[in-house]
Amino acid sequence: MDELKNSPVIKALEHMVTLSAFEGNVYPQPAVGQDGDQIDVIAFALNAPEIFVKVREIITSSKYGEFAFGLDRLTGPNQGTDPKYTDVYTIFHHLGDGMWTYWMLPYTKGDVGELMPASSFWSDQMEEERLSKQII
Repeated sequence: MDELKNSPVIKALEHMVTLSAFEGNVYPQPAVGQDGDQIDVIAFALNAPEIFVKVREIITSSKYGEFAFGLDRLTGPNQGTDPKYTDVYTIFHHLGDGMWTYWMLPYTKGDVGELMPASSFWSDQMEEERLSKQII
């Protein structure tokens, strides 16, 4: 999993989220796609249901061999996040061929935690969201 954490797509998305999180929230929601040596950045000024529709279109019709996007969320008890953080940016990472990994980046305005694999709570939530929106 550590090698995926160092993917150029994940590193670019982490950087953009970190810059936004220092200001208070992550909006518009960034996404990153890689086609060969080219990395494209997309900004979704949309709500979550609309983001899923756009991502489904991108995944099914795009040139990207790797694609990542996320959602800005509030944290709560029993979610596997450090209670010092009030927010978490959950990252859906598509590796092609139906392979996905899930990440989370906890933060509070001005303080961003470490990017880590999504907790079981968030991983289960994200998998359910992805499948219910028919993003394969």
